[in-house]
Amino acid sequence: MKKTKIAALSALAAVLLAGEPMQTWAADAADSAGQTRLAKPAPFPASTADDAAQAKRFVALMTQGDAKSARGLLSHNLRKAVNEQALETWMKDVTAAYGKPKQLKKIAFEDTAVHRNAELTYTTASGGSFAVTVRFDRSGRIDDLLIPALYPNAYEPPSYDVPGAYREWEITVGSGTFALPGTLTVPAGKGPFPVVVLVHGSGPNDRDDSIGGAKTFRDLAVGLAGQGVASLRYEKRTREHALKTEHAPFTVREETVDDAVSAIAKLRQTPDIDRDRIFVLGHSQGGMLIPRIVKQAQTKLGASSLRGAMVMAGPSVPIEDMMLRQYEDMLKTARQNGASSQQIKNVEQQLAFFRSQYDLLKFPLFSEKNGLNGFVLPHPEWWFDFRNYKSGELAAKQTLPMLILQGDNDMQVSPDNLDGWQKALFARDNIVYKLYPKLNHLFVRSETQSTGAEYMLPGNVPIEVVEDLAEWIAEQ
Repeated sequence: MKKTKIAALSALAAVLLAGEPMQTWAADAADSAGQTRLAKPAPFPASTADDAAQAKRFVALMTQGDAKSARGLLSHNLRKAVNEQALETWMKDVTAAYGKPKQLKKIAFEDTAVHRNAELTYTTASGGSFAVTVRFDRSGRIDDLLIPALYPNAYEPPSYDVPGAYREWEITVGSGTFALPGTLTVPAGKGPFPVVVLVHGSGPNDRDDSIGGAKTFRDLAVGLAGQGVASLRYEKRTREHALKTEHAPFTVREETVDDAVSAIAKLRQTPDIDRDRIFVLGHSQGGMLIPRIVKQAQTKLGASSLRGAMVMAGPSVPIEDMMLRQYEDMLKTARQNGASSQQIKNVEQQLAFFRSQYDLLKFPLFSEKNGLNGFVLPHPEWWFDFRNYKSGELAAKQTLPMLILQGDNDMQVSPDNLDGWQKALFARDNIVYKLYPKLNHLFVRSETQSTGAEYMLPGNVPIEVVEDLAEWIAEQ
């Protein structure tokens, strides 16, 4: 089996699971209500018409096989990361997955604090369609590319999303090559307010943590704002800088930890934010990494940089153990649900492949640079850094108050992971645990046993969860 791209690794983990310098913060004068207004990001100098022409030209050149000319349209940072061969491989993978682009159906633009994003939707010769997001920097150069997952947008705002109850600003997390756009959500009224940094799970997630009909982080942001708590959510590095991260050394520190700490540093200099009451919340793999984030934040920013930490559906066992169990559960479910012989065979093959990689990963001679002969998953340095990691063992050595939440209908991170946290942290007396009936991995209620299929349906984080988070924050 040939080596998979980092995007495929992230997608696999997402399906199975789901240090920058401090920056100054520009603020305008107070508005008519006496509330601080944060400065808007600088506008992009090029017109959307110019950028549309560049984006279409890039896709046309790649379709024609002219990677050399296409590479000439890239930014300095992206050219450093990818050569002509890497671009050719990218286009080959796109064509293999979706077909050759035939006709441009539409193009849509979105400006963020970091990039102007042009999303081009093409039909293919086979009658299908796909989209490519071309990201421009402020010099008009192409700074990255993304093939977004085309989930149906079934999301509906929760009942507790009250217009006028909060304000939102586009901000930048971090700086330099891997700067990220984010959203700061602040309650209406006069601050300073406590604030929560929201940290994604595995996969190339957007700032809202969007999957099908759910936007878990958006729900938390607007819900917490209604309870007097601000929040910061941001695009994940593997989404905003997909190609650059694919072709760079890459561990969970680069994937998650550094950016979470940059977000914490940002908030310590942000108007309307109480710098003494900054919290961090991680979901799924992000929850698993909370102890690492706490350690790095306290080392770089000081012991008092965080007031508390929250974990939602965080695995308490090593990531590779979790994934192996999930493949085994997939096979068991397929057999129980009467799947076809071909479907069962496909799952058996997936399980056999991952088990072969698992055995190599656990071998003591597995190396950071090359893995081990036969190991074909991408970025062995990522696996080397993360293998055998038990978050509870690190958290047991820390003293920061924690709130650990779990749904009992989670088919990705099973409820017994909450038991694992409790067992590891039995000696600590400043940790609160809670198990929610019927909540799945996205913290959305499902009346039937979760299979992941319900993720495509509209669903929201219950107000009970939001209130529990806000109450715990108020007590710290």
